[in-house]
Amino acid sequence: MNNKGQIGILIMTAVALIVGLVILTDVISDNTASMTTRMNVVNASITTTAGSTTTLNGKVIDQFIAINDSSGATIPASNYTVTNNVILSDGTLGATVLWKTGWLLQPKANISYRYEPLGYVADTGSQAIVGLIVLFCAVALVVVAVSPILRSWIVEKMSA
Repeated sequence: MNNKGQIGILIMTAVALIVGLVILTDVISDNTASMTTRMNVVNASITTTAGSTTTLNGKVIDQFIAINDSSGATIPASNYTVTNNVILSDGTLGATVLWKTGWLLQPKANISYRYEPLGYVADTGSQAIVGLIVLFCAVALVVVAVSPILRSWIVEKMSA
């Protein structure tokens, strides 16, 4: 192979690797993390009234704890209702809390909960597949990096 051809192949390989690394790190890895990791909200301060609904982050929440801001006492679960997978006004799925009357002399509370962000994959088998996507992208980048070297080595051996 001539010198210009080798330079062209090196430039194409370098561009492919740079684009591949950008896609792998910025797009695939970031989305993989949000698809497989539950997020936490700790001590978020809210103000509410009896009969009102508070929209929470995520589509499904668990480990919900509400603490009365003035007394520091935990608000019993009988004073609120958590609903998951609610269709919100913007058309997305979300979670809501309907506050009942029992504790609302001081309508401020601190809430903590764990939630599944939009796009979260709940099935463990699917989470494993999502992890494999990153692995196969990395393997594809290695193949792109090694293929010009192997090709020139094979051509060299064939012509000798």
